[in-house]
Order: sequence, then structure tokens, then C-alpha cells
Amino acid sequence: MNILITGIHGFVGSNLVVALKEHHILYGLDIVAPDKEGVVKTFAWEDIESTSFPM
Repeated sequence: MNILITGIHGFVGSNLVVALKEHHILYGLDIVAPDKEGVVKTFAWEDIESTSFPM
């Protein structure tokens, strides 16, 4: 299942990545967009209107 986690670099988002990365395809959305292990791509909030999210 594809899952988009908002606030991926925060406390809750980081723990969700650890819990879900083995069985799901993860994408992130946050104010910063560095790479994160277990996450295919992290999108920045400023790009949300011009980005096509994978389904």
C-alpha cells in the first residue's frame, strides 16, 4: 500500500516510518525534504500544488 505521511521528520512521522517501512511504500510531506531511510520520496509543502502524488 502507498502511504503519505505528513510531518515525516517529526516525532510521530519518524516512528511511523520505522513501524511501516517493511510492509508499505512510504512517501513523506514536510517543511523540509531531505532523504529519509525507508521513504521513497519526501515532498515539500511549498510544492504541494504543483506535485502529482503517486496513487
